[in-house]
Amino acid sequence: MNVRHLGTLGLLLALLAACGGSPYPGHKHLGNEVHFRLVALGDGARHPNDSDRIVLAVRATNGTAAPGSLYSSEQVAGAWSMLGSALGPALKRMKEGDSATVWMRAADVPWDKLGAVKDPTDTGMVRLDLALRSVKDMAQVRAEEEAYNAWRADRELEERAMLERYLTTHGVDRKATAWQGIHILPLRQGKGELLRTGDMVTIAYVAHGLDGARYDDTYKAGTPLTFRLGDPGQVIRGLEIGLRRMQRGGKSTFIIPSQFAFGDDGSAGGVVPPFTTVIYDVEVLEEGPADPS
Repeated sequence: MNVRHLGTLGLLLALLAACGGSPYPGHKHLGNEVHFRLVALGDGARHPNDSDRIVLAVRATNGTAAPGSLYSSEQVAGAWSMLGSALGPALKRMKEGDSATVWMRAADVPWDKLGAVKDPTDTGMVRLDLALRSVKDMAQVRAEEEAYNAWRADRELEERAMLERYLTTHGVDRKATAWQGIHILPLRQGKGELLRTGDMVTIAYVAHGLDGARYDDTYKAGTPLTFRLGDPGQVIRGLEIGLRRMQRGGKSTFIIPSQFAFGDDGSAGGVVPPFTTVIYDVEVLEEGPADPS
């Protein structure tokens, strides 16, 4: 080998050493085909430990498409589950607030721990854009949980008190109207059998809060709701409960506590606040036979 070739070889070896032996520019090879590059430093002071709880955002791509095109999530998990995976060597080099890119085999990515229902179909090398949002030790986690539980208990007590005041003010007979956690006030008797699981129903309704704030009105919108009773994700649980006490042509008012409505998160669009009892004035317009299957 001549001097020129030796010089070229030396330069290549120097470049490989500078990037940690990784074929991906700026990345360090951590072993087992995991290649790591720190992109941005956060304000955190320590690396995650097994007992910590972390929030990790990830965007996965095969490298030729936009970040996150293969998979994207923000996962809250015990650090031990991540640190013990093939992604562990990369996470151990990150601190709270850090961002990094990692190249690794798709088959080695802990997709389930990142919240994926099933593994993406890519079988080659994938790039993960990582952001370690937070790292909390057990003392911090317990303190936050205790604060949240105290806040939740206060909000639940407040909601129950508001509901009790409403029932008293409006002269609602609690025992006569209570049914599986909600209150049903019949306004008009329908015809035929009670609705049951599998029935196709079309309803019109006005939804509002105890204070009268209107949340939805299918009459005004001209869009009655048609769905199969019992199918998941169609309506809130309180409507499911109340409709099973109604017949075609019937009309009732349902008073539905938040646990059977939109819970401690409120509605997806933010129209209904968290821990809010809702009232539905419901009319059954149409009803079809139960699904024979």
